[in-house]
Amino acid sequence: MATRWLVLLLTLALLGCGQLGPKAGTEVGPKAGTEAGSLLLTSPQIQAYQRLLVAGSKGSLVDLSTHPATLDRATLTGLLQAWVPEVPTLYQRGQALTPADLRAALQPLNLAAVGDDNAVQWGVTVRTTNVRLRPQAEGWFETPTDVHFDLLQGSVLDPGEALALLHLSADGQWWFGRAVHSHGWVRAADVALASKERCLELASPKDPLVVTVPLLSLRVTPPAGQPVDLDYRMGAALTPWPDQAPATTPGDRDFRVAVPWRNEAGGLVLLPSTLPPQAPLHHGYLSYTSQNVLDLAHKFVGQPYGWGGLGGGVDCSYLVALVYRCFGLILPRNSGYQELLPARDWTLGAPTWDDLDRALAQVPAGASLHLKGHVMIYLGKQAGRHQVLHAMAARGDGPGVTQGGRALGPDDPALLTSLRPRRLEVMQVVVTDLDLLRPSGASLGLSLTRAKVFVPPAAGAAN
Repeated sequence: MATRWLVLLLTLALLGCGQLGPKAGTEVGPKAGTEAGSLLLTSPQIQAYQRLLVAGSKGSLVDLSTHPATLDRATLTGLLQAWVPEVPTLYQRGQALTPADLRAALQPLNLAAVGDDNAVQWGVTVRTTNVRLRPQAEGWFETPTDVHFDLLQGSVLDPGEALALLHLSADGQWWFGRAVHSHGWVRAADVALASKERCLELASPKDPLVVTVPLLSLRVTPPAGQPVDLDYRMGAALTPWPDQAPATTPGDRDFRVAVPWRNEAGGLVLLPSTLPPQAPLHHGYLSYTSQNVLDLAHKFVGQPYGWGGLGGGVDCSYLVALVYRCFGLILPRNSGYQELLPARDWTLGAPTWDDLDRALAQVPAGASLHLKGHVMIYLGKQAGRHQVLHAMAARGDGPGVTQGGRALGPDDPALLTSLRPRRLEVMQVVVTDLDLLRPSGASLGLSLTRAKVFVPPAAGAAN
């Protein structure tokens, strides 16, 4: 997840482009049913590359299949206390938190209950649930007026995601758990307990139906309850209902998927949900091509920005992660960690626009572009201008800050003066040029540090 932050706003509503029923071999995108561009990695190569990503992720990704059955005191205590506020003053409901408030906030961590040997339990999320850095729903903010950037928001999980459950809060209302791409506190009521094997099987089905739109709602009816709508994000892998005959052609009839639910005892049960023939699902993970990266990313244009997935929105790193999980690739939920992943990459950091233009000439459309605290998807050069797609919270106001005929880079001391532009909220997914200003006054283009294509470095390191 990024830390913070219109020249061209593309409000395309690519509604259902390539949205197909569960028919194997059918592709998303304008070339539905055909190969959209060169295949970057095959399915076996993706599986091998995912292992490389986990190994090179500096702990931001984990392989839950190899998660230990117990954790010792030091390891668990370290995880529970890992998050430390990096700002001098925190605000809750507009009021500054006192040192006594911060000490009291440690009590729910239930550190006294940590033993020498702590057994790991397993669960599956049964609804969209936030991953919090403290066992509380109330947000902490850097300023008294901020309502968008809750520092306690780590990520968000779809229904059906597996969790290694490590520790309960003092009131028993929150689990501290590990997902593949994040860890933190989730509401206990949003998790159904099951065996490790069952949780991993449900989270990574052998024959998945993959969501190909930003948001898909499914309706289920719990036993003796009212119908409930559950939201799944792009790339979520759904499980076909057992013993259901496959559809012979796209859209030939309704079909059912298995949705996880929590019974009264807290255990896992599966409920059926019926979907219409043209539901936006793909039978199996999509072919990993640059064209499919672009097609999927464009479906988010106009979607709201949401820090850490709050409010149903996406932030910059969440957008990128959702696109890539359509291919079976799981990326970290933090833009800084995404930049550190082993991949084919190009070092940027160009001092002038001419230098940047030459550097980007080597970078294919569909690559990710990285800068401090932000990540974007490169769309290529169009009408002589480099364009990107990204979830953007705010931009600087102005045509471009210059001094002595040159554009200012992100660390230029002039940006600490009155040249800093006015901050304008964007709060959505947009397509922009790279000369758009950040709130600091530096352009996106001259702030770039690296470009990446998520394939193994051996597949063709650029430099």
